[in-house]
Amino acid sequence: KKADKYLDEKLQLVSEKKDLQKHVEKLQSQVAKLSSDKVVLENQLEVEEENIVNKLQRQLEEVMKKNRALEKRINHSESETSEDEASLFHEHYASFMTKSMTAMHRSQLNYSKFSRGRPISPGSAPTSQTNPKSGGAEGQQG
Repeated sequence: KKADKYLDEKLQLVSEKKDLQKHVEKLQSQVAKLSSDKVVLENQLEVEEENIVNKLQRQLEEVMKKNRALEKRINHSESETSEDEASLFHEHYASFMTKSMTAMHRSQLNYSKFSRGRPISPGSAPTSQTNPKSGGAEGQQG
């Protein structure tokens, strides 16, 4: 009787072991799929971020173009604007441009820091990352 009892226990343990192995394989498969999905989502996020930065840069360039045109009109007009008022305008404009460029640069650095620390799953191609030496603006003239 004792032998039968041990045999039944052993069979039950073998069955439980098989069930656990199947569960582990299922979990490993899910982890692999989630890792793959994560890489896809990170790539999509990076493309979206690049599109937003490019759009903001185009808008900033357009504003700068309009401001240069206004500066030309101010300089060439025979208005009664005093030198002090024109100087004040130029100071505010320079301050605005400096803050805008600094904010854009900081956001690119923050994204670069975020993307540098992320793990890359085996078998996946690494995504492009910004170059911190160039301030995250590679390929752009400025």
